Amino acid sequence: MQNKLKEIKPITYLIIAVFLFGSLIRLLGLSNYPAGLNQDEAFSGYEAYCLATTGADSFEYKNPVYLTVWGSGQSALNSYLIAPLIKIFGMKTFCIRLPQAIVGCMSLLAIYLLFKKLLDEKAGLIAMFILAVMPWHIMESRWGLDCNLAPEFLLFGLCFFVYGMEKPKYYIGSAIMYGLSLYSYATIWPIVPVILLIQIIYAAYYKKIQLDKYFIVSAGIVTLFALPLLLFLLVNKDIINEIKTPVISIPKLLYMRESEISFDNFFHKLQNLASIIWNQSDGLPWNATEPFGLFYNFSLLFAGIGLIYMIYIIIKNFRKKECNGTIFLLLNLLVAIFLGCLIEVNINRINSVFIPIIFCIIWGIIACGKLIWKYSIYFLVLLYFISFLKFGHYYVTDYNKEIGFYFQAGIQDAIKFATLQEGDIYINNVSYTKVLYCSQTDPKLYRQTVQYTNYPSAFLDVSSFDRFHFGYDINQITLDATYIIDISEKDAYQGLGFRIQEFQNFAVAY
Repeated sequence: MQNKLKEIKPITYLIIAVFLFGSLIRLLGLSNYPAGLNQDEAFSGYEAYCLATTGADSFEYKNPVYLTVWGSGQSALNSYLIAPLIKIFGMKTFCIRLPQAIVGCMSLLAIYLLFKKLLDEKAGLIAMFILAVMPWHIMESRWGLDCNLAPEFLLFGLCFFVYGMEKPKYYIGSAIMYGLSLYSYATIWPIVPVILLIQIIYAAYYKKIQLDKYFIVSAGIVTLFALPLLLFLLVNKDIINEIKTPVISIPKLLYMRESEISFDNFFHKLQNLASIIWNQSDGLPWNATEPFGLFYNFSLLFAGIGLIYMIYIIIKNFRKKECNGTIFLLLNLLVAIFLGCLIEVNINRINSVFIPIIFCIIWGIIACGKLIWKYSIYFLVLLYFISFLKFGHYYVTDYNKEIGFYFQAGIQDAIKFATLQEGDIYINNVSYTKVLYCSQTDPKLYRQTVQYTNYPSAFLDVSSFDRFHFGYDINQITLDATYIIDISEKDAYQGLGFRIQEFQNFAVAY
């Protein structure tokens, strides 16, 4: 046993340490950091609850390929990943966030393997460390927004594809990952076929893909994943009727947001994307922190260096007629930028661009070590580690207080306490999705009692369901009802004869 341990290279211990370090950053304290609950992750959680308990979503579609939530829908993969956790552990915040956190951890391993294959083990270690301490990746790994799965599954697909050029059996893994990515975020539907097609053409040119059993199986897997979504598009373009079976459903949405993807205002959208990347912020606190940005403010310098160096490597390989997957990193960057020119983006809507930018940052750090001074890598790693320590302290202190306001920390406990009281429950300025999730309202009861204010619509608004009523006039309150109120209103309700129970930003008057 001791002899076997002696055979393990020192770098292997570093790789394990960095992976564990990055994983702990993403897994510890998921229920409390970030504080509160976002309305989208609440809806993912409630849909998962419906799927886990009834096998259907809240609109009664059995195993839908796309969720009908909001009216204009939401990608389903996240809820399917959450469902078994809810079945085992119940309605817990960490259940909503755990799938994204685990996928975030696995992306550390994927980027290590990718750069190990493209360069060497040391480059893989550097890549894993840089991704591990990136503010954007830490933040997006720690809350359960459905679209946050997309960048990781694109990374997994790319990693498997690069390995497949040497061992074709890995093409099957790539096909599965790219197929699953289609269920993580609808916005990437236009670019996944482009990525696959160009990668296949490149690999075929260098005779790294042949019409063999691995290619046929991989093509069949991608087709199998894509077919239900093609039917979904046909249904929602009114070409065919919606499909309902006991096994799978292809739902007709109340509103299809297909017009959001277009060439209209192409250069304005490009300018918007450039502004987000340059400023490393879109002004939304749940997507980025102002003091640290997406990648730390100094990282764009290395991204620029890395982009130039990466292009140099690609040209060098092309002249030598050497097949190398580095070109795929540039491809992912370019198609993501092109996507950003087709839609009006914020950070989470164009999240497919950020791992490719991190590719560039990693290449920039490696270039500094190869072209400037070989020891510069160690100083840059130390710089990123110190930056991470500052970010980490900010994230669990000042930022968590800030995000707790936006994510309405305390609302979960307030709703649960309110449901213990008798009579109607009134609430203001809280999304009905959070109430659905926290109250664990029976899906059938919800469908029977829900009253919409704007049906049909792309973003449905609810006036009431079951005992819950959204919006009320303070001059018409009654002691027979329970009110979930902002903590600043507690004295007014206390003066009217209510008892008050406080829950961080909220109080329950009963």
